[in-house]
Amino acid sequence: MIPPPVHRGITVLNRDLFRQTLNLAAVRIPAPLITQCLKVLAKDLFNQPKLRNVVGDAESTTTKCVLLKTEIGPEAALGTPIADLEPLSKESKEFIEKEGLGIVSQTIELKYEYWTADEILRAILPEDLGEVPSSFTVTGHIAHMNLRDEFLPWKTLIGQIILDKNRNITSVVNKLDVIDSTFRNFRMEVLAGEDNMIAEVVRDPSCVMYSGSFHIGLARSHLPSIPKYAAREWLPLQVRFLAGLLELAPAHRARSTRQDV
Repeated sequence: MIPPPVHRGITVLNRDLFRQTLNLAAVRIPAPLITQCLKVLAKDLFNQPKLRNVVGDAESTTTKCVLLKTEIGPEAALGTPIADLEPLSKESKEFIEKEGLGIVSQTIELKYEYWTADEILRAILPEDLGEVPSSFTVTGHIAHMNLRDEFLPWKTLIGQIILDKNRNITSVVNKLDVIDSTFRNFRMEVLAGEDNMIAEVVRDPSCVMYSGSFHIGLARSHLPSIPKYAAREWLPLQVRFLAGLLELAPAHRARSTRQDV
């Protein structure tokens, strides 16, 4: 894993601070040999999450560059004999020499988007605070956080990072007090994103609109509590709507069963 640059103590997010340039060694190889090369050099490849081992060659359209692990270093491209490159395995050295391949330098630039929320937060928050607050509960488009007091100086920054790293989230909120009201709701503040606290949640198989301040964990126990009505109290339109829901329910249960298998 390649950690992001460390910027302890900042309270305002500057994404440009999280850029890192990697200078790597790479094997320049004809395109037809790529599959064989990747197999033989498996132990010596770059092998980093979300990054490719094979990149284009700026100097040729008929060759590619196979990135090598960071331990080898870009100095390998400065004329060091293949036999003297100690980090390379014996198999890799023999293949490179047999095929008459060359080692070149390659530059890879990592940006803020590359790292996860957890990795960025670890590079920002003081180490003595312990585990970073990257977990949250989701209600529709809203991410609910419950930040401890020691994280409050960074609450806006934390909220923005959570928003950036979760494409389905458009609002990040922090709970301000305990849940002690009759209707199980709570006060909260918006840390990042839009101030829209009405969330749409699909539950078995109904589509229900929630206030974002409702305790979503209680949804399953509250939703079945639907009042009973005599048949004569239903309007024709309501009957058709109910019939539609009854038709959807078996399909919903079947889909849920397939997903659980």
